[in-house]
Amino acid sequence: MKSAAAFLLRYLLIAGAIAGAYYSSILARASYLYGQDTATSVPAAVRLVPYNSQYIARWAAWDTDRQIPLLKEAIALNPFDYQSLIQLGLNAEMTEGDSKTAESYYLKAAAVNKMFLPKWTLTNYYFRQQNLSEFFRWANETLKVSPYSGDPVFTQMWLMSQDPARLSAVIPDRPRSLIQYIWFLSNSNQYGAIPPMIQRLVRVVGNDDPRAWGRDDLIAASLDHVLASGELHTGLQIWTTLRDGRWIAQSVPDANHPITNGDFRLPFYRHGFDWVSAETEGVRIQQFTDEPLIDIGLSGDQPEHCELLREYVAVEPGFLYKLQWKADALGIPAGSGLAWHLRATNSDASIESGDLLNAPQAWEFVAPPNVSGFLLTLEFNRALGHVRPTGHLTLRAVSMIRQQ
Repeated sequence: MKSAAAFLLRYLLIAGAIAGAYYSSILARASYLYGQDTATSVPAAVRLVPYNSQYIARWAAWDTDRQIPLLKEAIALNPFDYQSLIQLGLNAEMTEGDSKTAESYYLKAAAVNKMFLPKWTLTNYYFRQQNLSEFFRWANETLKVSPYSGDPVFTQMWLMSQDPARLSAVIPDRPRSLIQYIWFLSNSNQYGAIPPMIQRLVRVVGNDDPRAWGRDDLIAASLDHVLASGELHTGLQIWTTLRDGRWIAQSVPDANHPITNGDFRLPFYRHGFDWVSAETEGVRIQQFTDEPLIDIGLSGDQPEHCELLREYVAVEPGFLYKLQWKADALGIPAGSGLAWHLRATNSDASIESGDLLNAPQAWEFVAPPNVSGFLLTLEFNRALGHVRPTGHLTLRAVSMIRQQ
């Protein structure tokens, strides 16, 4: 009796192994046919494994005459097949003109799958329908999870409304989305909408390292775009937010004291209202924060006209200002062409100081009317009758004070 039972058990195990091997070969063959992805191979895979919803959904793409029933069959086998639900919605909307049925399919897809594609599909649908409230709702949902650039969503948002406050409310408190939107606004010249978004970004990031959240690339570049456009007031709002959030250590300039980091004690941020040193052939600029000072070396091969330092300064139009500096030179004589220049950010106005090395090392000027900001530059322009100098210029401090 025990011998018969053991024999039966061995028989069943062998039969199961054979059946398993046979079934595995069917699955392997079906997988191979599905991978071929042709009009004949995919139906063949379905015939081998008729309960695989993925195969049936792919068959629907090849057999357009039976597309709808095949997609519905795939969904019956797998109610979480959101892609087939979306495809049914697109067919209802684009082919049959049935927007209500399409909407129900899209919503079902979003109900069974919480990821990007169903949400983005609904965002596009409500954009086509020009349904503002639902569009903004799903744009927000899309931006909460999107692994991609938000630019397509932002573009649609601005086509639906030009109200910056309403649009900013759609952006979720997600650092990735906030950074992308700030960059989008910068590239779209929507500078006035940027400061509130940076305030939100700084708040959301909290005590995290700001360098990990675009401070030195995307945010800095956006700030530079704002200043280069002449929007110094907007730039000051951004700069103040960065300072208040301790994203930068530099002070916030004002109309009474427009110079930032004039004592050179902080390493140049090279963006916004801090100094930017030139990267010019024949010029070497070193900052020493422990002394502190700037050493500008001229090799004699520098261009005849070149910029050495620059910084944006905000001023009050019509007021008298005094720029002072401490500088000395080794090998560079007075009159060699070193001077300060102020170039208006919102006009062609430009004024120039006397020679940098002449005493007194000070310059008074009146800010022209309708000019609220300048780009302050230290420049070398070869003077007539002079060769290009070789030597070092040491700059120890720069200040600007409103006199009245």
